[in-house]
Amino acid sequence: MAGSPKSIGSFKHSLQSSDAFIENAGQYGLKMTAFEDMGNILYGYEGLGMPVLFTSKGLIHLHRKVENISHHEEEKLEKQGLPEEEIERKRKVTDRVIIMEWLNSNPDVKIISEEQTADYHTYGTLKENAYGYKKIPLQSGIQNII
Repeated sequence: MAGSPKSIGSFKHSLQSSDAFIENAGQYGLKMTAFEDMGNILYGYEGLGMPVLFTSKGLIHLHRKVENISHHEEEKLEKQGLPEEEIERKRKVTDRVIIMEWLNSNPDVKIISEEQTADYHTYGTLKENAYGYKKIPLQSGIQNII
C-alpha cells in the first residue's frame, strides 16, 4: 500500500551501501540532555536527515529546526563589527526529541556491532574516528531488534 509506514525490517533492508550505524566516539555526547534516564548514547544513524541515537534502553530521534537571520540583517551586523560567533548565535534553533523506550526488556541489554563498513566518520575536533556498522543487533530478552 503506497504511503504506508515501513516496518523495522523494511527500514533495515532500505539501508544504502553508504548508510551505517555509527559508533559514538563523542560526536553525540555521552547522554542526551534532559533524557539521561535513557542511558549512554552508543550509536547513531544519520541517514534520515536528523540523527536517530541508540542507547541500551531505546531510541532518541532528534529533530532540529534552524532559522537563520536574513542576509540583510547578517550584513548589517558584520558592518557593525560583530564577530562571526556572535552573528551565529542570532540563529533560532528549535530542538524536538522523540523517545522510544524498550518495554519489559532486560536492563543489561548489549548492543553488538556487526559488519564494520570500510569507511569511517570524522567530527570536527574529535581525535577519534567513528566507525560504521551494517548491523547492531540487541542481545537481550528481545530477539535482535535491528
